[in-house]
Amino acid sequence: MGGPGDWASVFTVALGLPAPLWREPARWAGAHVWCESDDVIIASRSVAALHTLKGGHRSLRLPWPADVTDVITDQPVGRSLHAIEWTAPDVPVTHVFHLCPVP
Repeated sequence: MGGPGDWASVFTVALGLPAPLWREPARWAGAHVWCESDDVIIASRSVAALHTLKGGHRSLRLPWPADVTDVITDQPVGRSLHAIEWTAPDVPVTHVFHLCPVP
């Protein structure tokens, strides 16, 4: 990793590198890291989804404060949240959230 000035690059031919390995260069480069768990994250400015195969506490950090609604239940999760926190059951589960950024 490295390069002159304000850029960096990572090159690998290895397949299936673990998520923690990818999080560190992303963090170093200034990218937002949504989650520390090794779950599947799909996110945009208005939607964030997390799919997990394991139970336990989950925290999905938002890059900006947002009013959050659970898309599946259409229930509000919270207002002006910086993170979405919940406990996942011991079965595969996907949570999908609508994000409305707060100015």
